[in-house]
Amino acid sequence: MNLQQLFAKDANTAARFLVRWNAWVQVSDLGPMKKLARTIMAKSKGILRSIETGLSNGVLEAINGNVQAAKRKAKGYRSKRNLKAIVYLIAGDVLENLPT
Repeated sequence: MNLQQLFAKDANTAARFLVRWNAWVQVSDLGPMKKLARTIMAKSKGILRSIETGLSNGVLEAINGNVQAAKRKAKGYRSKRNLKAIVYLIAGDVLENLPT
């Protein structure tokens, strides 16, 4: 729960908070938390970049979910060209309304 505070901070404050949080976890006796902290610190550039830009991959995940659903419904397409056409039909509205 302590780590959730990270996403309420601006980019500079978030970077300092992340370093302090990692130091706090490393002195604890919780092995799984230490492993989590190492993983988060390895991905810290991407985490901080997403905080700075305010962007996420939510739109891509939504498109992927729709494409996977279409594949399941159709049980395969005869060619990759047909699959691409269906993907554009499904995701076309989403792709046109992306923020610029």
